[in-house]
Formats: sequence, structure tokens, C-alpha cells
Amino acid sequence: VIETISTSGPTGTADYAVSADGLLTYFIGTATTGQTTLAWIDRQGRTTVLPGQSTGAWGTGRLSPDGRYVANGISHPEGGRDIWIFDVERGTPTPVTFGEYNDFPVWTRDSKRIYFGATGDGKNGIYRAPIDGSGKAELVLATKAQPTAESVAPNETALLYTEAGEGQGVHIMVVDLVNGTAKGEGRRLHDTKALEVNPQFSPDGKW
Repeated sequence: VIETISTSGPTGTADYAVSADGLLTYFIGTATTGQTTLAWIDRQGRTTVLPGQSTGAWGTGRLSPDGRYVANGISHPEGGRDIWIFDVERGTPTPVTFGEYNDFPVWTRDSKRIYFGATGDGKNGIYRAPIDGSGKAELVLATKAQPTAESVAPNETALLYTEAGEGQGVHIMVVDLVNGTAKGEGRRLHDTKALEVNPQFSPDGKW
């Protein structure tokens, strides 16, 4: 029916959908490698590829609040992932982490720092790092399972993340922050057996 469908989403999926009356929509990619290229698209559907980049396994990227950068986890050829910051104006990528597995970065409101989940030396946790290379990544919260950072409160006083429970699926967790460090342990946002994913703070931080 069609070829070159993107597979940059979750493992085992492809990026397409079919309507009830038979209309097929899809993202273009190289289905055999999952390699894609970052681009802007305007409201008229015009696409402009971002300058200075090579194709890669983009997919977990987040645009900074000021619109200048993309933070993205990129796989190593030998395994693992590191987070890179891509300057969309200059077209330059800069690595932020140098470890075993670092992924799913989320931005602070001022576009100066990111929070992300990481695993190294058999230990799991959420870390925070400046994007300009002025400091190393710092541990925010140690976790039992591999966490996924999801959203930072606008005033940076709390962080939402998801984590697999002991045989009970994935849960939305929240932890209070003081100067970028966890205040106490993370706690479930809801006490439910449902699969919970992708939480986001509202822009005003109230919801």
C-alpha cells in the first residue's frame, strides 16, 4: 500500500492511522533503520528541515519553552542512550550526558536546565543538568525502577515522573523539589491499578 513509513515511535509500532472511510495518514521515515530528520512545519503544511543536522533516531525530543533548543535522547551505536541539545538556530548539537542510559528530557520554564531519567552502574534515578555545559548532571531522586521524567512545575517546586511498580504496571509519581533536589521521596499521584502515563503540569502549575 505504501512504503517508507516512520517507526520512530515506541518499539514495535509504526507512525500511521487509518480512518473509518479508508483515508490513510502517515509520517515519512526510513522504516528499516528508524532514522529521521528534525524539521519545522507551519500551519499551511510547509516543511523546513532544521539546519546543520544529520539523520538520527530522533523521537523523544522536547522543544525548549523559548523555542531555541531541542533536547533529545540519541542511541549509541554500541548501545545505551545520551541526551544531546540541538540549537535550532545555529544547527549545532551538544552532548549533555555521557553515561549508559539517559533519556526523555523535560525542560525547566527558563530553558536553562533539563530533568531526565537515567540508569548507570545498576542504579536508577532522575537527574538535572544545565544545557550549556557549565556543570555535571546532578542526582535529583534515586528510584527503584527506571523512571521517565514527564513534567516540571513552572516554579520548579515539583516534578512529575512515571515509574513501574512491583508487578502493578506504571504509575504517575510526584516529588517536591527544593533548589533542584528532591524533598522527601516520590509518591503516587493516584492510588489506582490503572496504567498511568504522560502526565503534564498545566502552564499555571495548578493542575
